[in-house]
Amino acid sequence: MEATYVRLPQPLKARVTELARKRGVSVSQVIRESVEHGLDADREHSRAELWVRAAQAVGCVTTGEPDLAAHHDEYLAEAFAT
Repeated sequence: MEATYVRLPQPLKARVTELARKRGVSVSQVIRESVEHGLDADREHSRAELWVRAAQAVGCVTTGEPDLAAHHDEYLAEAFAT
């Protein structure tokens, strides 16, 4: 692992330190995970990855409306009318 010097504004350093304390890990670990998360969020996902993510979302919400897929526009209009 290579060392890198990073200067953080005091409020951000305090937040990182508090998160590290709560999780019981080092400040360095929190910073490494945050950088990795930021880089992952910034990369472009392949079409296959996007399809997998979309498929994982299917069925994860229950509304109680048995015909929501067929009549979503009507339910939406009704919700905005109230």
